[in-house]
Amino acid sequence: MKRPVAMFLAIIMLLTVASGCTTKKQVVIKKDTTLQNIVDKVAEEFGDFYVQMPSKLDATTLKDLFNIDPAIVDEYAGDFAMTMTSADNFVAIKAKEGKVEEVKQALENRRAQVQQTFEQYLPGPLQVAKAGKVIVKGNYVFLIMIGNPEKGPEKDVARAEEIINSYFSE
Repeated sequence: MKRPVAMFLAIIMLLTVASGCTTKKQVVIKKDTTLQNIVDKVAEEFGDFYVQMPSKLDATTLKDLFNIDPAIVDEYAGDFAMTMTSADNFVAIKAKEGKVEEVKQALENRRAQVQQTFEQYLPGPLQVAKAGKVIVKGNYVFLIMIGNPEKGPEKDVARAEEIINSYFSE
């Protein structure tokens, strides 16, 4: 009788320890921060190298250009270039619970589409598209494709990511 009880207790302890090891850190956006605040800060930081001829993200472009159904997001903000000679996109989205992967995949697809557009066209925007990345912070997903192609857009993408990170606590 003691042996099964001891085995049961050992299993319970093992499961308790294992579940404690797999908990994820809670990612929280700082109080009173909107996605537009983040977009505005990145735009301010980059000035002329933010987005050429920017157009604001709205529900129509979210669906038609980025292939994201507005019904699966809680909040969005961003800008994308309205010129055919620019790869610039900076998009911030708060996905509804359970929709993060869908939003992430749509933004990855957008990045790949922009990159493909410039593969045979212009080397500067191609560099920006290749340096671009999608990052996830909890339910928040960001597409960063901005920067100065002459000075290395990778540094600009890293700086934009630092700005994004400054609005979150883990």
